[in-house]
Amino acid sequence: MFCKNCGSQLKPGDMFCPRCGMRVGVQGQPRQQNMYYEETGKENNGILYVMIGVLIVLMISVVGFGGYHLLKSRNNSDEVQTTAEADKKSASAEEEKVQSIPTTEIPTPTATPVPTATAVPVPTVIATPVPTAVPTAAPVQTGGYYIFPNSSSSYLSYAQVDALSLYEMYLARNEIYAKHGRIFKNSDLQQYFGSQSWYVPMYSPETFDEGVFNAYEKENIKLIKSVEQSYGSPYL
Repeated sequence: MFCKNCGSQLKPGDMFCPRCGMRVGVQGQPRQQNMYYEETGKENNGILYVMIGVLIVLMISVVGFGGYHLLKSRNNSDEVQTTAEADKKSASAEEEKVQSIPTTEIPTPTATPVPTATAVPVPTVIATPVPTAVPTAAPVQTGGYYIFPNSSSSYLSYAQVDALSLYEMYLARNEIYAKHGRIFKNSDLQQYFGSQSWYVPMYSPETFDEGVFNAYEKENIKLIKSVEQSYGSPYL
């Protein structure tokens, strides 16, 4: 019988190996015990190997996954950088191309002098004064004549007044004053009424009172004056 550990020869009845000190056991049982320990060791070794293998696979996966993403990120960065450099080079090339194009100078237009217009003297037109036409007084009867005998007792109509000339309207309006003895400043009125037999001058223009007029006389004076104004009579 030999020691399973170191191979030394054992004596019958030895419990331990005299050389390595390994427990030998009772004769007839060592084989069974060794087989148990061998199988148990094999099972433990198998589980350990499986766990180590799983860890190795996980590490490889993690390292590979991280390396893949790192490589992809680096490739993307390199592509972006390469694209930026390409764009920069393209822009520089375009700028050099533009700068290389010869610039054509545009001549500055020269203003053509405009001849100054010579002012032509315009002859001054002198307006020839037109003499104002003074209406000729119609011949008036003298003596005991009245233009409107009833101007103090009845209302005159527009047709009666409008049938007269402007000068006759002028006399008819002042005739109402003359009937009450008013003296006139205008020489033509004073001369005309002075030739009438019924006229008796008594009151100067300053002392004459228009309150002596009755309702007929006031309305007739107003009517004659309004017709004169409508024609623009120069005797107003």
